[in-house]
Amino acid sequence: MMNYNRNNFKLRFEKERTQFFVNEKKGTVSCVVMAYLNTPYSWGSPVIIGGQTIKGTGVAKCHADDTFDIERGKRIAMAKAENKAYLKAVSYLEAQQEHLMFMNKAIVDFTEKAYHQCAHNVDYMDSVSNPEHPKYKKEITKVKRGITNETV
Repeated sequence: MMNYNRNNFKLRFEKERTQFFVNEKKGTVSCVVMAYLNTPYSWGSPVIIGGQTIKGTGVAKCHADDTFDIERGKRIAMAKAENKAYLKAVSYLEAQQEHLMFMNKAIVDFTEKAYHQCAHNVDYMDSVSNPEHPKYKKEITKVKRGITNETV
């Protein structure tokens, strides 16, 4: 795709799928647009936000004291439909962002626990191997988990 920077989000409207519905009797023009949300990606990143096909609809209504103009109605209806498509794209991305924020908090929490456990294990290794450690263990019980493969 030309002129698309993979570092940006882009809403690409599919012009060939745009539809207009004109009702001269009621003085309305409706428009349906289809768009595809291109999402940035990096080959090395495990985080992927999938692209999304989005449908937007808009209706232009002629006021009673105005003259009905199909072309003006099409432009107004299409602008309204595009606005709805953009808002749907934003809503989709906000939901993705909430998930990413949840995952980010989980990663931060796990990282803190992991560093705490590593510090505990360093102290434990010292208590098992260094007789001068205040909690040195003279008697050690057998490890109850895992498989031991001994070579003679």
